[in-house]
Amino acid sequence: MYEKPLSNPKPTQDLPLVIYLALNRTALRGLTQLIDALIFDFDGLIIDTETPEYESWQEIFHSFGVALELDTWEGFIGRGFGSFDVCRHLADLSGRQIDREAIRPMMR
Repeated sequence: MYEKPLSNPKPTQDLPLVIYLALNRTALRGLTQLIDALIFDFDGLIIDTETPEYESWQEIFHSFGVALELDTWEGFIGRGFGSFDVCRHLADLSGRQIDREAIRPMMR
């Protein structure tokens, strides 16, 4: 069934801002006049987050008497969240149960 387009849409919970802007060219023009630049920082592109995270995990692994090899860590960089279960790897290497909640405060 064909539905008549909204004549004056407003952003709501049912109409997300991105859809509102697509439907309302005047609002979109106004928004683009406010924006001078837009920066997308794909994780690690501008700010290196992998090195400090790896170093934190190295310290945690060391406290359990095992090592987190750089080759292992590098093999999972860029593969997306959840592709490497670092706590499970720690448990496998150390032979101990790992309390994920107890590990969290150890991250610096």
